[in-house]
Amino acid sequence: QKVVADATVHVPFIYLPLYYMFEDTALGVGTPVTGFQRWGDELKDTMMAYWKIFPAFHLMNFTLTPPELRIAVVACVSFVWLIVLSYLSHYNIEKHKEDEE
Repeated sequence: QKVVADATVHVPFIYLPLYYMFEDTALGVGTPVTGFQRWGDELKDTMMAYWKIFPAFHLMNFTLTPPELRIAVVACVSFVWLIVLSYLSHYNIEKHKEDEE
């Protein structure tokens, strides 16, 4: 139930909007409003990447990983997820800049 709530509520509607709003502001490429707009534009692609990684990972992690190692394994996979998310969001920033020129 927690995995489903994470994949259908927390990530798409809390985590990602905050990520995009912060990213646009921190990188100086926009404002929180433009980040929120970008979140809406990129939600489908980003969630497809998320769903390709995490549901299968959580299934394997909770069934195969010893309890004492689960947090470390989640940290490693989360690191990979942040790389994927960063790539996706920065790729679209660069693509948007090229479209404006």
